[in-house]
Amino acid sequence: MKRSTLSHSFLNIILVFIESALTLLLRLDPELRKAAYPLAKQGTVVALRLYLPHVEVFATFSTKGVLLDAQLPIGRSEPDVVINAYSIQVINAITTHDSETTEKLQMRGESIQVQLVKQFIMQLGLGSLIQGLIKKIKGGKTKTKPTEADLEEKRTTTNFVLKNSKHRLIP
Repeated sequence: MKRSTLSHSFLNIILVFIESALTLLLRLDPELRKAAYPLAKQGTVVALRLYLPHVEVFATFSTKGVLLDAQLPIGRSEPDVVINAYSIQVINAITTHDSETTEKLQMRGESIQVQLVKQFIMQLGLGSLIQGLIKKIKGGKTKTKPTEADLEEKRTTTNFVLKNSKHRLIP
């Protein structure tokens, strides 16, 4: 087996795992879906050119998810957005929600699409996965402690209703 064939096979296996993880993230995180929708609506193709190791991966956004491939999709002569970065830079941008880390990535393309891709990458952090899983486990119920202003408004409304009610509980 040739070395290039082996490396392409290994790359395809890794891309399948990453693609599956992205699909799971898109199902669990509504904010990530909101960030991906404009890209999917336009059928955006993002070329990710990584250094160390030198790899080129294409991400095609569609309404069915994000397709990762080592080749440009058929019918496309060039990608919409090109990201040139070291592998560690991309990993840092994906694992954090930090805008500074995402801004450090070199991106070329139409400015609107570049901004949409940046929003997607910032929302893609592993923190969003953990938050999504915690919300699913807890049942999505998040109780916030009412502020003093909320409590005062509730007291005022309750007192007003009780004073002006025709049917009083206590004579």
